[in-house]
Amino acid sequence: FKTFDVVVANPPWNQDGYGEDELKKGEFWKQRFTYGFATRTSADWAWIQHMIASANDETGRVGVVIDNGCLFRGGKEKAIRSRALEEDLVECVILLPEKLFYNTSAPGAIIVFRKNKPPERNGKVLFINASAEFKQHPEVRKLNILADGNIRKIADVYSSFTEEKGFSRIVSLEEMKENDYNLNVTLY
Repeated sequence: FKTFDVVVANPPWNQDGYGEDELKKGEFWKQRFTYGFATRTSADWAWIQHMIASANDETGRVGVVIDNGCLFRGGKEKAIRSRALEEDLVECVILLPEKLFYNTSAPGAIIVFRKNKPPERNGKVLFINASAEFKQHPEVRKLNILADGNIRKIADVYSSFTEEKGFSRIVSLEEMKENDYNLNVTLY
């Protein structure tokens, strides 16, 4: 199957009906789900693994907007998450503000995966708490937006891979292991 330098998606959050039996019906399932199978009640890590498999081994990066629950849920999701961390694929986790989406007021997260991290980023994950980086939507009272300044601040910290007190922190794989592979941004 084809691979890409950059894969970006906002898949349906917590979609049910994609357990092991269903996923094994698809093409290339052995290449796509190398870390395990998602639960029947949430396909979050099925989507993520499909995206990781679709990223080029040398240049591939993945950006996924996903439900916060996939950062810390246990069971099969924890098993998949821990394998992705052990293989040093997770580069950055960004906690988004609440009320950004029409269909849920819940805050989402962006997880950035990188197949071939620069050496100085190996064994580390950058956590960015962007939950306060928003402006009220100009037309829809119940929604927030990421304004240009908010986006620039997040992007600058990600690009420079730096710590900013109260906003970002670089965390070692060892610390994440001690926290049971929990990627909840507010934990760090």
